[in-house]
Amino acid sequence: MKIITSIIAALVLCGAAAQAQTPVPGASARPIPAAPQLGAKSYLLADFNSGQILVESNADMRVEPASITKLMTAYVVFHELVEG
Repeated sequence: MKIITSIIAALVLCGAAAQAQTPVPGASARPIPAAPQLGAKSYLLADFNSGQILVESNADMRVEPASITKLMTAYVVFHELVEG
């Protein structure tokens, strides 16, 4: 009797685990929230995998690159010069 009870308990637990991992039919991904209010003159956020633009503000506006961009550009140029 103890073996039968153990087998039934194991089957119930396996069934419960399978149900817990089954996605809800018709459930969709979370919607994208509204764009935040930023102090930046312009910005653009794109999905890396699909390239889809998620949010933008004045994306065509010409602006000077940020300091880190200038430093990284200089680093890459000098690295390539050293490498030949």
